[in-house]
Formats: sequence, C-alpha cells, structure tokens
Amino acid sequence: MTRPWSESATPNQPLLPEDTICPDLRPYWQLCRGAHTEDVRLQSRDRQQQHLFSADQGLALKSFVGRYTVAEVQQWCNRQLGRPSANGLVTQLVQQLMDLGILADGAPATQWQLKPSVEWVETADGHWILRI
Repeated sequence: MTRPWSESATPNQPLLPEDTICPDLRPYWQLCRGAHTEDVRLQSRDRQQQHLFSADQGLALKSFVGRYTVAEVQQWCNRQLGRPSANGLVTQLVQQLMDLGILADGAPATQWQLKPSVEWVETADGHWILRI
C-alpha cells in the first residue's frame, strides 16, 4: 500500500488545463475510509491494489465521476472544506494517479485512459464515450 502524498510536495507535474474533465474512476476503483484514520483508501474492485490518500485528496476523488472539470472539483473541495484546499490539489492528484498507474501516463488531458482496459473515444460529433 502506498503512503499518502504530502500536500506540501511539489512533484514535477504537467500543465493541466482547468477545463479538463476529471475521469470516472468508479468502474474499477472504490473509495474506502480507514477505521481509525482520516486517510482514504482507493482500492481496485478486484482488491488487488490499494493506495492511501489524505482526507482532502479523498474528498476530491469523490468528484472523479467523468463530469466535472479540474476547476470545478477544486472549487467544490474549497467549499466543502470551508477553506482553500492545497494549491493545485486536483492537478497534483491527477499526477499522482498517473504515477501510480491508475491513469495512463502520457495520454492527452482530453483522453484520460483508465487501466486496465478503459479508454475515452471521441465520436464524429465531438462527444466523448468511455469504452470498456
């Protein structure tokens, strides 16, 4: 199990446009709360992998449903926390998901690819479909 990222960490992260839609993690991952801690565990549905995240990151992960932009998730987290969350919380979280192999590294921000076999496909009319 990986340890939660420090929110003061400054990973080498790519520029992520604020209008990027955060991917839907639910088909292959589920959030679980620790029994004696505020940390949140992201566990694969087959229970083969699990990763720990801070409570703030867990709050952001709840919004990774394939409908909200990076900016919308960041604003929602700020409102829910009653304070500004860590600067770049969502951008850092996306980078961490890529580092962990949950999101495919190197995919264009508009084409997040989930693992193991999920991909975004753009239709001829400009819509995006999540293909499993």
